[in-house]
Amino acid sequence: MSRQIDLVMTLVTVMDDDEKGELLRKLATLVGMNVRSDEELAALPAPAKAVAKGASRAKKKRPYWLRTVTSVDTSNKGAEQLVGDWANDMGDVDYGGHLFCGTRWGDKSYWWLERQDGAVCNVGGCVIEDAIIVSKWDTFADAVKELREIL
Repeated sequence: MSRQIDLVMTLVTVMDDDEKGELLRKLATLVGMNVRSDEELAALPAPAKAVAKGASRAKKKRPYWLRTVTSVDTSNKGAEQLVGDWANDMGDVDYGGHLFCGTRWGDKSYWWLERQDGAVCNVGGCVIEDAIIVSKWDTFADAVKELREIL
């Protein structure tokens, strides 16, 4: 930096915020930039709060997932072996209907649930209303094996 710029930078470091603002407005005016006064800035609406990309659409995930199962296709991997639709809650099936439930985090466990009015069950520490547990498995492979026999 040149000696003059070093001198200006030294002066700026000892200025208070009001003086820095005034200096910036005068410099901007000097170089031809359009500068608004404090009154004009105060009259402007507040800027929108910055949101990370995708954060506005983000939902908090439940610690479990639900899926209707019509059949089992072992040519696929993971939950895609279960042929059916993803479900949001027990309301996605009729009374007497079944849903497959798996935990997302921690100790993975899997349940075969049946919808029953007024029933409540505990699945991996979460309460699911209108459901009873028909079967529980500790591994996905055991669940798939038994579901192939049931369906």
